[in-house]
Parts: sequence; C-alpha cells; structure tokens
Amino acid sequence: MDTFPIIHCADLERSLHFYRDEFGFTLKFRWPDEGPLEFAYLVRDGSGLGLGRPNGDDYGLPVRTGLPATFVLCTYVDDLDALYTKLLERGVRGLAEPKDRPWGERIAYVQDPDGYPILVIQQPVPEPS
Repeated sequence: MDTFPIIHCADLERSLHFYRDEFGFTLKFRWPDEGPLEFAYLVRDGSGLGLGRPNGDDYGLPVRTGLPATFVLCTYVDDLDALYTKLLERGVRGLAEPKDRPWGERIAYVQDPDGYPILVIQQPVPEPS
C-alpha cells in the first residue's frame, strides 16, 4: 500500500514545474493525458506527492476555499545551504533561514507557489570513525 499527500494547487502546471525543477521530483502520472492538468503524481527517492485542483463534485467533496495552509511538506536534501541559496536566487520565498537544531539536523523553510510551507532538512554529517 502506498500513502502520499495531495496538495491542492491554484495553478497545477506552475506547481508541477516548481516541485520538478526546484526539488527534483519526477512526473510519474498525469490526468488527463492531454489538455488542462487535473492531477499529477510525482516521485522522488521512493516518496510520492500528488498535485490536484481543489476538491469539487468530481471528487465527492465540496470545494473548500479561504482556509489557511495546514500542511507542511518535509524533504531531506544533501546540502541545505546550497539549495536554499539557489531557491532564493530563483525567486522562491524563504520563510526561515537555515539553522542548526539541537537534535542535530539543519533546517530551513521555503514557500511553494500556493503558499504552503516546505521544511527542508539536512541530516547531520556523521563523524568519521
């Protein structure tokens, strides 16, 4: 069984390019095959991420609007500082600069095109043995 989040996006094509180009996700499935995008399934390092339009009658739930973001996507990277700098240079909004945390990870936050926060994490470098 595979479990993955689906992010509701105001502009699916923009979000698809953002996650593919900035974070290295690969498009595995899109619907429909041609025409305006309704849903995209992306993968990276064994993890899946869905991008979809806000719920509507097609999906069995009423459209929800005006809600604050209650979702944080977490992603691990090899070089947080280099990626954070690159993202800012490319116009991505930084929410919190890279900072070492007491548990050993280095973290930062950026914002995706729909305003969702993304927690970017670098694991501690192991001590040489």
